[in-house]
Amino acid sequence: MEFTFHEKTGTQPSTYFGRFMHFQRVVDPRNFFNTRKDLEKAMALVSAKRREEDLLGRPLLLSQSDYETLYRANSLVNSAVSRDTGEIIPHPMRMCSFVPINIPILFGMLIVPPTAMNTIFWQWFNQSFNAGLNYGNRNASSPYTTTDLMQGYTAAVGSSVSMALILRKLFSGMASRVTGAKLILINSVVSSLAGGTASFLNTFKKIKLSSEVDESVFKSTECARKAIFETAYSRVFLSISCLMSPALLFYAVEKAGRTPKTPATRIPYEIAVFMLALMVGLPASIALFPQTGALKRTELENGLQDKLPERIQTVYYNKGM
Repeated sequence: MEFTFHEKTGTQPSTYFGRFMHFQRVVDPRNFFNTRKDLEKAMALVSAKRREEDLLGRPLLLSQSDYETLYRANSLVNSAVSRDTGEIIPHPMRMCSFVPINIPILFGMLIVPPTAMNTIFWQWFNQSFNAGLNYGNRNASSPYTTTDLMQGYTAAVGSSVSMALILRKLFSGMASRVTGAKLILINSVVSSLAGGTASFLNTFKKIKLSSEVDESVFKSTECARKAIFETAYSRVFLSISCLMSPALLFYAVEKAGRTPKTPATRIPYEIAVFMLALMVGLPASIALFPQTGALKRTELENGLQDKLPERIQTVYYNKGM
């Protein structure tokens, strides 16, 4: 079986379904439970196989067993190591932490009583986790300062909490008259709108470009603008899909009269629904656009076009997640 590490030749799929399957492996929650020793072993294997492929000048030819071992190791490395810096991402900031950490967040946003204090706490907790996840998987070529990070975090928390409290007030009359899945549905609308609003408040200045041969070229405001909107749309879709889809499923099951009655059966059922929504929602959202974006030379700002060597007609950038 053929295996290649080079994105331009196929490991980053060009189709939506291909990207969805790729990111499902990156966010695989099993990677969350791997130790530092497991990661270092995977990094050593991936590094050795990368060098081997570069020396051969062609994709590696592997047995089924070796292919699966290398694919698993590469997925672990992709989920735990920064694409831009090569540094190991802190455990809670890795993409594989999304499912295990978001299960209690979904319980807090959808299941617990929608009091003002609960709303404030869970919106703050959610945005704090999102900030860490975004930072760990950011485009590291963008010139962040501590002030930039704090302003972005404060704006995200403030906007999500404010929006959630306003919506709670607007829906308070309706929420007081319903229970069960209908209340969960109202909670999901409030939380998804609040979270979606905050998702637009994560901005960057410039993003580093590379040419077809993976060499750093310049920094482009045009690429940054494109990456910002792609990331924002993905995160809004993520907020809606992970919050609305379990609420709709709970509602459909309740309408069918199939909701588990006892805590011993209801809690595992709720966890399973949340896990399914997260396992599908995250890769479905970040797969909307390729992680490695591309722009033609003519699409860049005029000043940058003049600086690029004539041989470079297409530039690439890491959108981040």
